[in-house]
Amino acid sequence: MTDYSKESYGFPINKLAYDLQVKKLEDAGTLQSELHAEVTVDTEILDPLKEALTGAVHWVRAPSKIEETIRNESKVYFSGQKTAEAVAKLVRSKINLILNE
Repeated sequence: MTDYSKESYGFPINKLAYDLQVKKLEDAGTLQSELHAEVTVDTEILDPLKEALTGAVHWVRAPSKIEETIRNESKVYFSGQKTAEAVAKLVRSKINLILNE
């Protein structure tokens, strides 16, 4: 069984590193993460996945609610409508709400 923590997500850019990671998964037969129960590795989807990753040219990650909040609220500061302190107070308040959800 291979153990995957929250910090070991995504795919290696290096093809040899990816192949090594796939080999480890195949050898283990199952994987475990902090968020999910033990899962059996489906080797039939690994080849199509490699093809899709090989053809990928852009790294994409959706921004978090916190990143969106900072980006949206900082526009007010950069446009001169509010001071940095006022924006920081507002951002801190909104982020606390997000974290407490």
